[in-house]
Amino acid sequence: MNNLKKTPVSNNLIVYTSDLDSFFETMVADQNFDECEILRTNDKKEALKNHSKMVSKYTFSEEVITLANTLKLANEEAQKCDYIEDGGSCNFDSVTINLKGKRKDFINQLELLSGFHIDKISSKIWAGFYFVHFNLKGQANRRTKMAQTANNFLQQNNINSTMYYQLD
Repeated sequence: MNNLKKTPVSNNLIVYTSDLDSFFETMVADQNFDECEILRTNDKKEALKNHSKMVSKYTFSEEVITLANTLKLANEEAQKCDYIEDGGSCNFDSVTINLKGKRKDFINQLELLSGFHIDKISSKIWAGFYFVHFNLKGQANRRTKMAQTANNFLQQNNINSTMYYQLD
């Protein structure tokens, strides 16, 4: 094995590109070599392009890191409401955040770092807003309370968020 390139990126991750005799491998791993993503090719030029792409993909701005951490903390707050009785009307009450003007790469990195799926709302009224799919439990009162708690936490931390209320 011959290491061609090694680049440290955000969150203690490292992008490696190696010549493994019969093929080239580009890998993102943490310092313990726990792999996150691997790409393999037979072409050295393509392997080096893959390296550059992975460096871009895994180099995070302070803004995306901070927002991802805030989303995780909001989810932790929401989990404290898991005890609430789940009576009431079935709903799709959810938290939305305004990411107007953010590029697709930012959204992808936010999903990757936070661990939450983030969907753009396809309505002109909600232009720039995205659903954040927190780990909400229940389908009625519990879901509503958990979403409201996460939303309140985000607003207290200066995140432009609001609730989306919808009955089934």
